[in-house]
Amino acid sequence: MIKLYGIPRSRTIRPLWMLEELGLPYENVKVSFVNETRTPAFLNLNPNGRIPVLQDGNLTLWESMAINLYLARRYDKGLWPKGVEDEGPLGRVVVVRAHRPHCSGVRSEAISYVRSRRERWRDVLVISPREGGPR
Repeated sequence: MIKLYGIPRSRTIRPLWMLEELGLPYENVKVSFVNETRTPAFLNLNPNGRIPVLQDGNLTLWESMAINLYLARRYDKGLWPKGVEDEGPLGRVVVVRAHRPHCSGVRSEAISYVRSRRERWRDVLVISPREGGPR
């Protein structure tokens, strides 16, 4: 079973939402970013000491965007682009968003792209809770 470490009132909400969209069974292991991510056991999962962390079989992955991209592709239910023409714009959104997370122009461009492809991608892949996403 998939395990997702983190609490919903963090960026863990992104992969939690994705797991729900995909209808996958998972366990949410509640780990707070206040002290609990600095334990030896957690640092063994993610040496950066940050949430979220996903375990899927032998794979351990961290960073919410990387987790969502993995889940969308691995358990494809229409969320992953079907061709290279769709992958290019998605890649642009991911890269620009990573380098300029507070750029409102990028936010509106990302939202427009996501809405044009799949309405259900909206908050899952590109919007953090602080920016009006899920709470």
